[in-house]
Amino acid sequence: MKALMESVVDISSAYPGFFLVVGQGTSAAWLTKIYAEQTSSQPDALVAISPYWPDYQYNKQLPKWLSQVPAPVLDIFNSWDNTWIKQTAPMRAIEAQRGLKLHYRQREIVGQPYDKQQFIYVAKEIYGWLTHMGW
Repeated sequence: MKALMESVVDISSAYPGFFLVVGQGTSAAWLTKIYAEQTSSQPDALVAISPYWPDYQYNKQLPKWLSQVPAPVLDIFNSWDNTWIKQTAPMRAIEAQRGLKLHYRQREIVGQPYDKQQFIYVAKEIYGWLTHMGW
């Protein structure tokens, strides 16, 4: 994952503008861990959609890692997500507050599991968050 993200950073540096990373599921969890440990180039912002680890100990660490990511974070989850995601959702918000993470937002997507209509809503949430930050 680190090597993949480093190649993405190299390619994106040729283009002007902000570097926004969007990850879902275990990919979002991996990205959170990598950016929290600062072992890879940092994005300008991270959107984590339903982040989770399928391992209890790692999943328990996820809220702490999320609060340590230096970039602004938009944390999106759905009430239809699996229990790994829903168990850490309240703790992710609490850890972000404890870590004084200024540009952390958590949004719950209401409705059915992710489908075409939900992805339109997710895109609007991301756009609204970016607009709020002044992008």
